[in-house]
Amino acid sequence: MIKDSMARWEEIQQMNLDVQVAAAVLQGICRVEAEFGPIDFSIGLSEDLRLCEGGLACCSVKDNSILLAREYFLESSYDTLETIMNQNVKNKFHPECRMKVASVVAHEMCHAVWNTIERQGVRLCDEVVE
Repeated sequence: MIKDSMARWEEIQQMNLDVQVAAAVLQGICRVEAEFGPIDFSIGLSEDLRLCEGGLACCSVKDNSILLAREYFLESSYDTLETIMNQNVKNKFHPECRMKVASVVAHEMCHAVWNTIERQGVRLCDEVVE
């Protein structure tokens, strides 16, 4: 079900996130939907600490559910979460990491956009190269 920003904000508030974290989550969603239009997805917290091999969030190909790592998103203030991100997310994809909370959510939203396009029968590429 596609939701408007007010309904999405109410859904995010139910996760009991720090208000700045919640606002950044909504900002990431709005940023992507402003470019691509409304996306059908759900968002929630994951208990699984091994989420995406230690990642902060992931998007399910099966149902476009975006899961945020509970240990980071629920248990951190905005400043703490950004510090964690900038210390721990340095890898081959982000060698000079200066990530923002909204960027993580926007990244996962783009996976939801990709999934939606492919579900409609459009093949975007033959393989993903790492």
